[in-house]
Amino acid sequence: MQTKRRRQSRAKRRKSTRRHRQRGGHVPGSLKVQIQTGAQASSTPSPLFRKEDTDAQPTVSWIRNRPKDLYTLICIDPDAPGAASPWLHWLVINCSGTTVSSGNEIVSWAPPTPPPGSGIHRYIFQLYRQSGSTPLQSHTFPVQRAAFPLEKTVAENNLTLVDSKEYRVAAD
Repeated sequence: MQTKRRRQSRAKRRKSTRRHRQRGGHVPGSLKVQIQTGAQASSTPSPLFRKEDTDAQPTVSWIRNRPKDLYTLICIDPDAPGAASPWLHWLVINCSGTTVSSGNEIVSWAPPTPPPGSGIHRYIFQLYRQSGSTPLQSHTFPVQRAAFPLEKTVAENNLTLVDSKEYRVAAD
């Protein structure tokens, strides 16, 4: 009897996830961030890396819910010191496939460089679904790295969060 209930419960969760994906909502686990060491940020909640392990641009991919959707990837360091927070590390818009290579890079990858003595910094990769199938214009995105206006950018470009991953890097 208990096994039957478990099967029903699993089937119900799968159905619910499928419906959620069809609506284009937040789909945990759809974003994968792989860095040079081969470790994936999706395999643990927030892995800790050395600075030198994160110099190369990470490989980022995701699962597409709907074929005509376009995506925006934003990577920030919310732990940047002082008025520089959050610091923009990467901005790619109009991704039509399942990787950033299919999009338009507005701000190129800047590897983590937390200042000495500033502790551990989080690097958060956020994947957003763009509204409609019309590509966004690059001039609607700020290119400033320091004090990147994330909330304003998301609101002005009508972006919907799909998933996010993070990893941490020690300053020293």
